[in-house]
Amino acid sequence: MFKTIELKTAAAALRMPHKKLIMGVIGIISVLMICLLSHNRAFAANATIEFEADKMIAKAGDTITVTMTISTGDGELGDIDAFIAYNSSVLEYVSNTKKISGNSGLLMLRDIAKESGGAKKEYKLQFKALAAGVSTVEISGGRAEVMNFTDKTLMTTSFDSISVAVGAAADASNDNTLKSLKLSPGKLDQEFDPEILSYRVTLPYSDEFIVFSAIPNDNTATVEIKGNEDLVVGWNHPKITVTAESGKIREYEFSVYRQSEKETQDAQGKDLIEELVSSDNFKVLNDDGTKIIQSQYAYQLVDLEDSSKIPTGYQKTSMKIFDSISIPVYTLSNNVNSDYLLIYASDASGVPQFYQFDKVEKTIQRYNGNLRDTVSRNDAVEMTADEYSQKLNNFAIIIAVLASLLAMLLVLSVKLLIKVRGISSDELD
Repeated sequence: MFKTIELKTAAAALRMPHKKLIMGVIGIISVLMICLLSHNRAFAANATIEFEADKMIAKAGDTITVTMTISTGDGELGDIDAFIAYNSSVLEYVSNTKKISGNSGLLMLRDIAKESGGAKKEYKLQFKALAAGVSTVEISGGRAEVMNFTDKTLMTTSFDSISVAVGAAADASNDNTLKSLKLSPGKLDQEFDPEILSYRVTLPYSDEFIVFSAIPNDNTATVEIKGNEDLVVGWNHPKITVTAESGKIREYEFSVYRQSEKETQDAQGKDLIEELVSSDNFKVLNDDGTKIIQSQYAYQLVDLEDSSKIPTGYQKTSMKIFDSISIPVYTLSNNVNSDYLLIYASDASGVPQFYQFDKVEKTIQRYNGNLRDTVSRNDAVEMTADEYSQKLNNFAIIIAVLASLLAMLLVLSVKLLIKVRGISSDELD
């Protein structure tokens, strides 16, 4: 019987005019929309957070009371969680409540509602004015959680902030100088002077930060350091700001140059050279791959990448010349065991060039191509300038002796010819 009635109802619906059918559908949709809007409205309750101070302008030492008010017009206040920020160098939080805690510029409000808080709640925040400056009291991060007590949903919150200005006391100190300044690592380019506000510092590649120890001359002054971390390769500009009790500001600026990895390696080699220059003892040092030859002066060995610069008649090889430390050298192609060889190095000036090294006397002198000559590319002959000069002198003596002998032989030959022909010397006269 029920099935028959249902079928008849369905048939009747099918016979319903189109207009009535459309109106029915619209009615159903309207009911659904009303339900949805009612449901969304439960989540859209609004809460407003406002701050008000009993003193907008104060002097150092004054107590300032800030009232934080949370209100709603379409619900009941439940649990509340929020963070409140302020400038801790200007204000000091001195309240002592269970619901608000914290210091150093950040407070946490946590109010767990066991019963409805109604439409409005107030919280008193007490601060002590510390030093001249301006502090804004506001919701930290722009976010606070206010729960609707009725349906346990989060309310949409809006909020404002206030700024409190603190002036210096009449007897506040104007001293904003530093008594001392130390840093690690690194060294200032000049001795620290409280009146000098600009300095330079050079750091090796391995140092990514610099630590400053800055002590104010007056203990009522505050010190702030910025830009001393995450140093990039190249120039960085840390700054130390000293604020006197009166609010007067002084800034110490630093130009910190962090070297590249190559610059650091080159600087370490140069420092080692300068350290060795004062020593007269011959030695060869291998400092983490940097090889230094110490003679009368110190020389850092340098790789010669362009083989075309090797002097004619020389070839590159390696040799142990002191303490079993092998170094790259350039020897005569036809006499690799010669007491003389060449090295490619740089002195304290940092400019690389060839030097002639005496293995016996352990001396080094600049090579300019004249100290050692070659006969040909295939038959190089080792010869110093002094040796060459001595040989020229020997050749000159030999030539003079030979010339004298030749003259004597010529005279004797003439006399012999005269005698053979029977011609007297008087006749010839």
